[in-house]
Parts: sequence; structure tokens; C-alpha cells
Amino acid sequence: MPVLTATPTPIPTATPIPILTPTAMSMPVLTATPTPILTATPIPIPTATPIPTPTAMSMPVLTATPTPIPTPARIPASDCGACRGVVRGARVLRSVGRAARPHRVLRAFAQVSAFDFGCRRWQERGSEMKSSTQRWSWLIALVAGATAFGACGGGDDSGETGCAPDATQPCMCTSGSSGTQTCLGDGAGWDACDCSGDSGPDADGDTDSDTDTDTDTDGDTDCTTPAGTWASTGTMGTVRAHHASVLLKNGKVLVAGGSVDLSANGWPVGTNSSELYDPETGTWTPTGSMNSDRMVPALLLPNGKVLVVGNGGGGDSGSSSAELYDPDSGSWAFTGSMTYARKDHAIALLSGGKVLAIGGYAVPAGGGMTDESMAATTEIYDPATGEWTFTGSMNTPRVRPTATVLSSGKVLVTGGVTWSAPTKPYESLDSAEIYDPTTGTWSDAGSMNTDRAAHTAILLPDGKVLIAGGAKFSIGSTPTTPSTTFQVVNHLSSAEIFNPSSGTWTAVENMSVPRSGHTATLLCDGTVLVIGGSEEVAELASVEIFDPATGLWTQTDDMATPSSGHGATLLPNGNVLISGGNESVDCGGVCSSYPPLFRAEIFH
Repeated sequence: MPVLTATPTPIPTATPIPILTPTAMSMPVLTATPTPILTATPIPIPTATPIPTPTAMSMPVLTATPTPIPTPARIPASDCGACRGVVRGARVLRSVGRAARPHRVLRAFAQVSAFDFGCRRWQERGSEMKSSTQRWSWLIALVAGATAFGACGGGDDSGETGCAPDATQPCMCTSGSSGTQTCLGDGAGWDACDCSGDSGPDADGDTDSDTDTDTDTDGDTDCTTPAGTWASTGTMGTVRAHHASVLLKNGKVLVAGGSVDLSANGWPVGTNSSELYDPETGTWTPTGSMNSDRMVPALLLPNGKVLVVGNGGGGDSGSSSAELYDPDSGSWAFTGSMTYARKDHAIALLSGGKVLAIGGYAVPAGGGMTDESMAATTEIYDPATGEWTFTGSMNTPRVRPTATVLSSGKVLVTGGVTWSAPTKPYESLDSAEIYDPTTGTWSDAGSMNTDRAAHTAILLPDGKVLIAGGAKFSIGSTPTTPSTTFQVVNHLSSAEIFNPSSGTWTAVENMSVPRSGHTATLLCDGTVLVIGGSEEVAELASVEIFDPATGLWTQTDDMATPSSGHGATLLPNGNVLISGGNESVDCGGVCSSYPPLFRAEIFH
């Protein structure tokens, strides 16, 4: 581990402090239990007999920074380590006690050392390491955290240690968004970064996934893996399906819009109503209504507001308008409109806080939509200005694709339905594309093993993407009777994984049943919960869990009510809220409609 040797290059030439002994840093990681981290020594990094440096720890990540340790003047260890060690030791103990896996122990300690002591450079470094696909990167984060502790930076890299009791300052959560830390006073420095309510980029559990797979970002909220049982949690004030469901920073869940009925010609009828679910009380309360009926995805912006875009409430019309929900006032307000009116599109939150709107049925604002209006165009929303601008177009027009933000910040778009007139107007796609925000361009990402739409896409902790289920669509003229149109819908049980590093697709074990219109939610332990959906003419109550470590699916308890088109939101405690959806009914054959639901259930 070159960074940690006595070589003067990576270590500033200051009087060594015992807590910086690099060999001591390996001991707590390599023991069978986290106990060595929690010794009674008030300084959390004990001196230990050197052990051989693992060859894997050559750490190209650390050598990339020529001067990994800040060089401010240090203060006496008695003023830094002892007092803080006692305060932080309690936090480490609590975090380790909750940890379900070794990497959580390492993260807890790295957060205490790097984040709690406020060295901004190492906060950023730890955040970068968070997205690494290699588990040993946690050890690097641990070493970096200890180095930051040794530098004893107080609240920044300036070496200041004092702060006024109860003073606050902004800090960075591991998901990349902002939190707040409070001064403990009495020379103890700053408290841990308070990221309560922080859900990272993917607050709604949909396809624009979050690289932070664990909502327990500060050790204060115990995000645990559900045991696998269901419980009712009240009923919403309005029936709804295909609605938005977003976890707010205050821990409540916003549910907005969706379809509430069908019109005479079979088109869904939308609503503008919204309501809030409080996990603490298990109750639903109304909140402000949107200015337009909508059936659209929604996402949480870094400023805590919620953005909804397009889709004018059902039927064959789209909308160019967008709205913002303010949790503080409980009200909605229009923001800038897109250039194109869109429906059945996808949206994704980019790493810089801007929003990408992708494809769907799209026509210039004010124009009429037809079956041929499938679009490859994309637009970007800037929350700072409230304005939309065009960016590069996809290679293929797509309706109802998935959009997943990768660890690199690029966006993976998969499948969906396209228009390929005149012989086959509609067909599902097996192709995938990647958007690069730095260049505003799209590139080919290979092809899935099967074409699919109405599927799910989830970013896994290792940076890969799980694609599950969906349906194959083919609508057009038959070879023998060109004047007759037909539709073949083949629901899929297959699943596959995309590896961004190699650009390859690999099939994994099939789900237990075919399903489309289901939800997929990343749980705190890195497994993926798949719920409900449709299979031919029936809605499903079945639930199964995918384990990336084994590539296998495991069935768990069914929901009380079969449904598709429901909302699924990961709560701060690790439970999953299911709301609304379309109910399965016995209509004696192919059903043209399924009634929306009031119901809400908790998977815990």
C-alpha cells in the first residue's frame, strides 16, 4: 500500500501522530469481526503490529491523486483525537451493531472518519469510491477516512477545529445530494452529515436508478431488508393507477395523478389530485392538486421539489407543460414547457441536477398526435432557469422505454415500442442506447437477448443493470391477409443484465412467471424486489426477489390484492410502499379495462 508507507511522497512531512499508523488501518478490516474497530482506546485507530500489505491494495485509485493528504498545520492529538474519538466511537458502535454485511461496517467507519470530521476533499473522494464495483474500495475509503481524521480538519481542509455549538453547515451525502451537519461544541467538532429524507437521484424507485443503494446514508436511519410479509396501510383518497409515487426529503411519500377511470372510447381518464402518505402514522392526507390531469413519471430534484413532465391526462393527447411540487407549501406551480408535447416518454435525473426527457409520442406543442408520432427527440430541463433545450436525438424513436442513470452519469435507454410502417406499424425493440451528458450525443449499447416493452430496469450496486420481464408487441398486417391487423402480446419471464464496462448483455435465471407492468425496487441489501404485473388476462399478486450475488430469483409472500400499474416506493426504514394500481377482474376473456384501486400495502 504505497500511500501508507513511510515514503515521504504521499505523506506530508509533519510530525507523525500515532493514529496515522497505516498498518493499524488494515487490522479492523481483515479481522473476522468489527470488534477491533471498537476497542476501548479513545482514539479509534489503535497502533498494531504491521501485517503484510495485500498486493491488491496497490490502489490505483489513491495513486491517481499525487498528494492524497491535505497539508494544513495540524493541531495536538489531545485536542483532536481523544474528544472526538469518544463522540464518534458511539456512532461507530451503533452503526456496526446494525450492519448486516461487512461492507456496511467499513462504510460506517469510513463515514465517521471522512465525513464526520468534515474534510471536504475526502468527502468527495469517499463519494467517488462509493460507486466503485469492487468491494475492496471500502478499505480504501477506510484508509482515506483515517487519513482525514489524522489531518483533523475540523470543518474543512483549513485545519480549523473550532465551531460554535449548534451551528450548522452544508455537507455532502453519499448519494451526492446535500445534507446538514451540526456543531457538537466542546471541541468535539461537527456531527455526522444529516441525510434524513435523502433518497438520492432515484426517489421514486422507478427506472432512473440511484447509485446509492442504501438509504441509511448517515447511520441515523436503520434501513433494513424486509422480512417478506405484507400489511395493509390505509386507503388513498382517490383510486389511481399509473401514477407518480415519490419519496420526499421529509420522509413522506407524494402520490400524484394517474388514471382513475376509462372514457367511452376506452382511453384512460386522468386526475390532477395528489396526496401524502406518512410512514410514521400510516395515514393518507390530501395535498395540493396539479394544474393539469397527468399520468406521468415524476422525480425528486436536488432542491427537494418534485417535477412532473408532459402527458395531458390520458387519451390520445400529450402535453408540453411541466409542474413543480413544493413540499413546504404543499402546492404545485407551472415551470417552463418543453418544445414538444409528449406522452409515454421517460425522464431521468442527470448527475448535475438537470432532467432529461426522452422520446415517447411527441409533436411540436399544439400539434395533433397520431400513431406515427413516435419520437427520437430528447430535451433537457434546467431547474436553475426553468427552461428546456433540445439535446441530441436517439438513433431510434421509442415509446415507453426505460431510462437508467449509470454510475458514470451516462443514461442507458432500453427497449420500448417503435413505429416501422408500412409493413409492421408497431414492434417492440431489443436495442439499447446510451446518452452522454458531456457531449449531448447517443451511442449504440448493443441489443438485449429479446425485444421487450413494459419492462423494468434497475441499477445494481455493482454498476450493472438488471432488465426484467415486459412484453413483446407486434401490431401490423399479416403476411397472408394484409388488410387484417392483429396484435400479439407475449408476456416475458426472462431477465438479463447489462454490463456498462464491457457493453455486453447476459441472460440470468427467468422469473417464476411472465409479467409486464410490474415494479422493481432495489432493497437496502442490494437485492431487487419485483411485484405484481400482468400475465395475459390476469393481474398478478406474486412477488419475487433477485439476488445479484447468485443470479437467482426467490419467491416471497404474495400481495393481498393482485395489481399492475401500481406505485412502489422504498421507505427510509427499508420497507416498500405499494399504492393503487389496476385490479384483476374476471371478465370471461380478454379484458379491455381493469378498475383502479384505493388500496395501499406495505412490504416489511
